[in-house]
Amino acid sequence: PMTATLVREVQDLRKQLGISQEKAASVLRVTTTTLSRWANGKTTEPNTLHQEWSEALKDLLKEASEVINPKAVAWWFNTPNALLSDLRPLDLLGSPAGYKKVKNLLFSMRWGLPV
Repeated sequence: PMTATLVREVQDLRKQLGISQEKAASVLRVTTTTLSRWANGKTTEPNTLHQEWSEALKDLLKEASEVINPKAVAWWFNTPNALLSDLRPLDLLGSPAGYKKVKNLLFSMRWGLPV
């Protein structure tokens, strides 16, 4: 079922980024209660928006692992970045505009474009 897949993806996200359940909920744009319900199977299928957002985050982490040393991905997402107005990439993932900034930065890094 989708919920089991999403639970695994959330666990992977937390592990890759070294973040708490609370931060994972923020990044996924849900409450910690919702995240707990998914993990405990006490809710129906997550809505399409949450499924799509989870996929987008999974793709972003895959991109980051290809651009940055995979062992440094958590550090990169958790460290303030001058190219992101000294914000941590992780903190920007809670909004569509922030996600796009992080994605564009990774794209520029991949292709060696000036940023």
